[in-house]
Amino acid sequence: MSVEVKSKIFVKNVTISNDTHDHVLFVAELGELLELSLVDDEVLEYRGTTGTLRVDLERDSLKELLSKPNANTLGSNSRSHTNTEKKG
Repeated sequence: MSVEVKSKIFVKNVTISNDTHDHVLFVAELGELLELSLVDDEVLEYRGTTGTLRVDLERDSLKELLSKPNANTLGSNSRSHTNTEKKG
């Protein structure tokens, strides 16, 4: 996985744990969706106005996940991200 943001002002938080259970959290604003694509059938790419997120996810794995009854969850162990920003 990779995350690229156009400026450090879009980085909201970076946390690297010193615990035995290595944990890294990176929170950034990727902006409005410009393009969602599958690069070389193995990398899901979200390109936004302020950044890009790339996730290693092969086409066949994505199809399998989306064909399951609860496809919107993308698996039982995944967590959904909800935008909690307050709109004016």
